[in-house]
Formats: sequence, structure tokens, C-alpha cells
Amino acid sequence: MKKILCLLLTAIFLASCSAETPAEPAVSEPAAETEAMEAPEIAEIQSEEPEITEPEPEEEPAPVTPAVIAEPVTEEGYLTRAGTRVPEETVNKYPQLTNLPTLYLELPSRAGLRSVEHGVYTEASYTIVDGDHTNSYYDLPLQIKGRGNYSWSFAQKPYTLKLAAKADLAGMGEAKKWVLVTVHSDKTMLHNYLTQECAAWLGLPGTCDNEYVDVVANGEYVGTYVLTEKIQIHKNRIDVMEQKSALFEIEMVYRHTCDLCFVMYENKRDPSNSVHICLKEYNGKDVEDLTSGQRMQAFGEYKTFFDNVSAAMKSGSMEELEKYIDVDSFVNWYLLNELTRNYDSKFVTSCYCFRGEDGKLYMGPCWDYDTCYGAQFAETEGAWIQQAPWYQWLFEFNEPFVQAVKDRWAELRTEGNDIAEWFWTNMDATVERIAVSEKMNHELYPNSEFVNTQYDAAVKYMKRWLEARIQWMDSEFLGVSGNSGNAALYCGNDATEEIASKYDDLAKYIKANSADGPDGYANEGVRNLFDGDKNTKYCLDMHGEIEVTFELKQAHAVEAYMFRTGNDTMEYSSRNPNSWVLYGRSSVSDEWTLIHEVKNGEENLGAMNHIWYGFEVEDPKEYRYYKFVFREDGIMQLSEIQLLGKE
Repeated sequence: MKKILCLLLTAIFLASCSAETPAEPAVSEPAAETEAMEAPEIAEIQSEEPEITEPEPEEEPAPVTPAVIAEPVTEEGYLTRAGTRVPEETVNKYPQLTNLPTLYLELPSRAGLRSVEHGVYTEASYTIVDGDHTNSYYDLPLQIKGRGNYSWSFAQKPYTLKLAAKADLAGMGEAKKWVLVTVHSDKTMLHNYLTQECAAWLGLPGTCDNEYVDVVANGEYVGTYVLTEKIQIHKNRIDVMEQKSALFEIEMVYRHTCDLCFVMYENKRDPSNSVHICLKEYNGKDVEDLTSGQRMQAFGEYKTFFDNVSAAMKSGSMEELEKYIDVDSFVNWYLLNELTRNYDSKFVTSCYCFRGEDGKLYMGPCWDYDTCYGAQFAETEGAWIQQAPWYQWLFEFNEPFVQAVKDRWAELRTEGNDIAEWFWTNMDATVERIAVSEKMNHELYPNSEFVNTQYDAAVKYMKRWLEARIQWMDSEFLGVSGNSGNAALYCGNDATEEIASKYDDLAKYIKANSADGPDGYANEGVRNLFDGDKNTKYCLDMHGEIEVTFELKQAHAVEAYMFRTGNDTMEYSSRNPNSWVLYGRSSVSDEWTLIHEVKNGEENLGAMNHIWYGFEVEDPKEYRYYKFVFREDGIMQLSEIQLLGKE
């Protein structure tokens, strides 16, 4: 109990901190010092309760309290969500840590979640506290196992929960099977949650409900998770008649071993990149529970069915297409996944579809969006999902389907039904709702798997990226021309945006092929810095200082400059230069004059791919020759340098 009290006091403290709204930090600024209190580590029992300084009355936030006791206790105890009664001491044992539901897990091993194996169920029990005790469940049995592929390697791992009895967790409907989705690869903690919420808003059938939860295992706080429904045919999930339906997952061959799969696309040059449709459920049964006869029946039925689906997609006829697929679900699934530019949704993995009672194929439910919204690929332009086999055929051969996509996007950009406004409203509301829990989570896990930057900066980047992607969608489907928004997107902070808009690009003043410096890796030489191509870079292994010199066609004042990060900086953030100095001189015989210096380079350059970071010169003067001196201990890389001034 003392362990839980320590965490609860920390949550209250963080809530009071979050009530003060500081200016949003830019990526280029050094990270602000965190408050003195450390992240909650329940396993460490403090000998004394920490002193908490009371905030000023006018700044006092709504307190974060344990579960509210709404019903007077009787001799039988409190009535719970499960319809049972529990003693007062049990209710008090499990406080709600923040405004989000708190999920407590008790495992037999002292190692807690660290004892859970991937794919192997472990017996455990759970308590979930959600508001007052009438919405909560206490000390009930479940089984838990590790899940995921690459995500199983994260510090915060994902899990599957199988309850002994159905329960309505966080108001999402009664079921036995649930998933704890890790947020470790998404610094914003928004990607999975918001995408599922948007899928529901779009009307995609079978969309999973989800809710943030604070998770405590064996008295140890283990972070914020997204508790979500498991994809399955079920009255509270994909609500279709089990005896007339089937559930499938679309994956590339290298992602699975499957003995009941249907070939969607065969890549003869690289069979591992062929695309299969894998049967998951058939007529109310999981595929592993089917008899050999049922397997043969399923294969024969759906081999013919998917052949007909493929032929309809290539027919060019909407009438033929509507015989086999639910066009609305295919359109909505496409638009959401094209908008988020989710890598896996190019039919790599985690792409689901099901056959409904009407005999048609439906796309969805949506699943697994942790590395989209520019987190894995920063580019905002270009079609992505159209490269997936079914959608490739639909866009190539079926003009009526393409028109349906354009018409639906037009609907989603009308006032009162604008998908952009939906995102801006729900992003802000969600960030506010999870604020206390987010701080606790990032105290425990300060770095995400891909983006090691400040939380506010990651949210701002997501907004910039999404804005630019929406503008590309407008251009693609509505014929709206103009700036795609990439100029703003690729700026890593507000200061860089201001610099980029304030000055002119001086690229035309740089003498061609004048850049000189130490050799980089193959095809990654110094002249790539000035070639105007973000897909090339200067990359080399260095220990100490290097000089990069270049010449202008005539003397000109450099009033600011910008660096663009490399293509894989999210994965290798240490490759940003540690520090640098810019020098200038008027002739080769002159001494170099210091123009500008940055001593904390890695703090000023974010861990993002292909992002500009700008720096303004205080006292610019005209020079013809310029030199950057970079300092780094290890590999350094930049994709571009841009000089700015007045033409």
C-alpha cells in the first residue's frame, strides 16, 4: 500500500505541474530541466512521504484522487462492475492514479511483467479502476502473454490479455480478449489512439474501441498503454453473424508462416515479398481450431471468392465490383491509410478484412499505427497505399472506384465534416486529457523507439506533417493546386519557420562544385550538402574537427543558414554534429573571421529525418569565402546546407 501511495502522490504532483502552462518548447532550444521529483518507481519504497509544495490558490488544478466512493459501504462491501461486492479495504488498496483508468496486474513471479514470455500465457489477476467502484473490477483472474514482432524488443512491451470471464473494460463492451498496445515507438502517444478514433468517425465497420490506461504490475508502475479490443468476429467487435463470416489478415510472405493462405499477389523475382491473405476466423472458429475437413471447405470457398474479387477490381465496372466488396469500407480504409502514410498498410502486415453476412468483403478493422504520421517516413507527397496490390488494380483499372475516392474526400473537406478540423480538435483534446499520464510515462521512458525529442515538439511535428499531407491529398483528389505545406513542415521549430520566411535562398550565389572537405562514405561526399537534394547526404566517420569550405560567385552577406538532417536521423540521432563554427573571409589571403558558433549542436538539431533547423547571424558582413568547422566524435551526417540572406 505504501508503494501505491508513493505513486499517487507523484501523480498529484505532476497534475499540479501540468496546470501551469509554459510556453511550448521548440526543438532547437535546450531541453528544460525537469522538476525535482523522479518518475514513479513503485518498487522503491520511500521511508518518508515527499513534501509537496502547495500551488497558489488561483493556479490550483483539479486534484487527481483515488477512485471515488459513490455508494455507502455495507457489511457486504461495495458493489462492483462485475456485480460482486468487495470490502472497503480492497477498494482503497487500488487508487486511480490519474484521470485515466488504472489497470493493476498481479503475477505469480516477483519479476512481474518481466516474467511474461512472448506467445505463452501466464496466469495472473487484474483490477481496473475507472472512476468510482461501480465501473471497476477487482482481483479477477486472467491470462497474459507477450505479443508483437519488433515491438516485443521495446523497453515497454505489448501484451495480450485473456480474461477468465467477459468484462466491460473502460466501457468498451463485454469481451474476454484484450490488447495492451505499447506507446514506446510513438513519442506523441497519439498515433494508434487517434487513428482508431478517426476510423470510427469515418464509419469503418468493426473499428476497435480503445482507451488509455496507467498500468501497474506487482506494485511497479510500467507506463501508459492503450487498452484496445482484440480484432475478432464478436457482437461487441466485428458484429456479424459468426456462421456466415470470415476474418482475414493481409501480409507479405516474409512476415508469416501460414498453411491456410490465399495468394493475392505473387512476386516471382522476390517470393518473400509476395502478398498473402491469411484466414484467421471461419464460421465462428479460430483457424487453428478448424478440422481438416473444415479447412478444405474454407480453402475451396475462399479461393474462388478471392479470384472473383480480383477479377471485379480489374473489370472497370462499379456494378461488378459491388457484387463482391463493400465499396464504402474500401474507400474509407484507403483514405485513412493514405492520409497517415502508414508503412504497414501497403499490405506489409496488420491489414485486416472480413466477409460480412451479405457475402461481401469489407476492409478493416484498422490496426497498428505507431510509426506513421511522418515518424518512419517524413515525406508528405506521393501515393503510398496505391502500391498495394488490390488498390493498385482499383486505381489502374476501375475509374468508378477512383471517382468514389475523390467524392468521399470532397465530403471529408466540407465545413462541419472536415477531417482536418476533426484531427486538430481531437489532437488538442487528447493531449490535454493524457497530460499527467504522459509526464509519468516519459519520466519512466524518456526516449521513444524512433523519436528522441521533447513531447511538445513531437506533437507539433505531427501537426505540421499532417497538415502538409492533407494538402497533398487535396491536390491529388480535388485538384487543388498550391503550396503543399512542405516548407513549413520541414522546419523543425518556429524559429526556423520565421528564418525561412524572412530571408531569400542564396543557392544561386554559391559557385558550382566549390565545396571541399574530407571524403565521406561512398556517394556521400561533401558536395551533396549543396546539391539541393534531400535524398543525398554528407556522411563520414570523424573524431575531432573537420573543415567544409565553399566559395560564392561574388561577396555576399549570409544573414542566416539552415542545416537539414539526414534520411535516418531518427534511428541515429547521435549523427547530428556536436558543435560547429561558421567563418568568412573576403580573399584567400585574409584571416578567417568568426561569424556564428553553436556549442550544443545535438540539442539544437532534433532527432527527425529531413528536417531543417535554422540559425540567424547577429552581425552579418559580406564575404566571398566561407567555412564551417564541425566537431563530432563518431559518425556525422547532414543532408543539406542552405545559405540565406537578401538578394
